[in-house]
Amino acid sequence: MNKIILIALLLSIAISGAFCSITECIKHCEDTYDLCVTHYTTPLPPIETCALALGDCLYYCKYPYLSPSP
Repeated sequence: MNKIILIALLLSIAISGAFCSITECIKHCEDTYDLCVTHYTTPLPPIETCALALGDCLYYCKYPYLSPSP
């Protein structure tokens, strides 16, 4: 019985840790998007470019093992 409780506790810690890292990753993506839109060097930033970068960033938050190697 104690092993089951220990496994459940470890699993809940692992899940909460993964959720925190995904939340931090999404926040980073949003900050990067805001920076892209507000600090673009042309008078009208190409929203499509910033949106594509945001989409890629969010995709790699969800599937980090698919991210391109540096």
